Amino acid sequence: YAPAIFTEDVVNRFADLYRNPSEGWTSPSFGNDWSRGRGVPTGMGWMIDAAENPFGDFPLDVLMYDGIRDKDIDGAAHIDSRSLGFDQEALFMSVEGRGDFVSKTYSFDTDWRAIVASIGGPAQFSAIFYQQDGERQSSFYSVSPEQNFSMSSTPAMSPGSVAFLISDPEKWGWAIAVAPADATYNLPGDNIPDGICPPGCPPLP
Repeated sequence: YAPAIFTEDVVNRFADLYRNPSEGWTSPSFGNDWSRGRGVPTGMGWMIDAAENPFGDFPLDVLMYDGIRDKDIDGAAHIDSRSLGFDQEALFMSVEGRGDFVSKTYSFDTDWRAIVASIGGPAQFSAIFYQQDGERQSSFYSVSPEQNFSMSSTPAMSPGSVAFLISDPEKWGWAIAVAPADATYNLPGDNIPDGICPPGCPPLP
């Protein structure tokens, strides 16, 4: 029954911690902790099944109050595509959504790179490249069933016309952002830059 002892203010402070962990790049758990909190709504439990619910025998999207008011809380996770790892000023495009999706066609006149994120699997991210002799579809990231939040960056891609195809049959949610291939980007737990730490962490020695 532990969740019942927390006030709304305490729950909000916990939510800020799991979305923005401050232990720093040197912690081996940083990337995993940050990933687990991406997009998750404020609460002391998320996607609670009936056996886990301390207030009754029914599932809850979010556990925050008393089990009764919680029934009306929207538990859909959300990712802001503008905050995946690129500086917002560098973005060519960014979009987020839920379910299957085919983007409009974009024309990039320089090498580019994408960062993609998925809240849960299965999911598939593909690019449709349009060329003079037709079109070519290539998958560049996949998420297995039962996999939770994950994200990745693509290699540098050549200029040209491209559309993005996303398969998200269980409607968990996804996001994609594209920027120049030489744009600086950070993926916590992945491309950890020397001497850099996330907002609020102590500086490296």
